[in-house]
Amino acid sequence: MLIERMLYKQIEPFINSPQAIIITGMRRVGKTSLLRFIFDRIESSNKLFLDLENPANQKYFEIEDYERIKLELQVLGLDFSKRAFLFLDEIHLVKSIPSVVKYLIDHYNV
Repeated sequence: MLIERMLYKQIEPFINSPQAIIITGMRRVGKTSLLRFIFDRIESSNKLFLDLENPANQKYFEIEDYERIKLELQVLGLDFSKRAFLFLDEIHLVKSIPSVVKYLIDHYNV
């Protein structure tokens, strides 16, 4: 928990930036724990955490129409009319993630 707090303090100034924050590291070093730690500290209720190891979550990002992906995320609870926080774990499992995330950042307040 101490490590998460220390890393959170480094990441916190960037949380409201209009850019994606990407956490990388070796396997089994606590990236998912850090993501959950950050997720829990975001005061907004307009946030969503998806573990892309789960094929049911991968399917949202396999759609070729990015507006449909946005609609699927809305069904899951994100409101794109205001600042939204989308946490994606295990992004390496979905090839299209970088372009989808870029689209959402460029067109919506994500």
